Amino acid sequence: MSDNVTHDTTDLSALRGPLLRALTGLDAWVTAEGWAGYDPYDMHHWRLQVPAWSERIKLFGRSPLGLPIRLGQRFPLATRRIMRQPRRVMPKGMGLFADSYARWHALSGPPAALARGVEAATWLVDHPSEGYPGLSWGLPFDWRPSQLFPAGTPFAIVTIVCAEAFTTLHRVTGDARWLDGAHRIATALLEGLNIDAVGPN
Repeated sequence: MSDNVTHDTTDLSALRGPLLRALTGLDAWVTAEGWAGYDPYDMHHWRLQVPAWSERIKLFGRSPLGLPIRLGQRFPLATRRIMRQPRRVMPKGMGLFADSYARWHALSGPPAALARGVEAATWLVDHPSEGYPGLSWGLPFDWRPSQLFPAGTPFAIVTIVCAEAFTTLHRVTGDARWLDGAHRIATALLEGLNIDAVGPN
């Protein structure tokens, strides 16, 4: 990518009105929700809260504990409301918000867009995974793909999404604190996360 985020010279004048209305509407919705929302995998957290012995119960050869998760995929809002799944502020979402608002501002967006991007990035600085070097982030709920990762355990993909926001903010504003944040994220990736040993290639 070039030194700034305005390298695309495509003529968007015909789309400016509809795009601006869509962005403004989305911004209003995000503001009303207070950055919080659901995650596609947050229903898996519910399954981790039930006793281990209940996993052995089978109905037609399958565990009924998977039913809420499957319903959550088909009917995401209704299922989460019934199961009283809380809305959460997601670090990955905050990284995407910070990056998107900064890019919106760079594309002749309103000054308020940059303020929102800075607000999201500042939230990330104030809410890193605790007990790890540098700056890193994970999920705000327990996650068990093959082993249990407690809430807050840093993940590379979440951390890298947030790193992109910091570098974008630095390119857009020139503010050294975002470059410093990116350096702290690099420290986290190199020193704070598991590194799988693979072959020399």
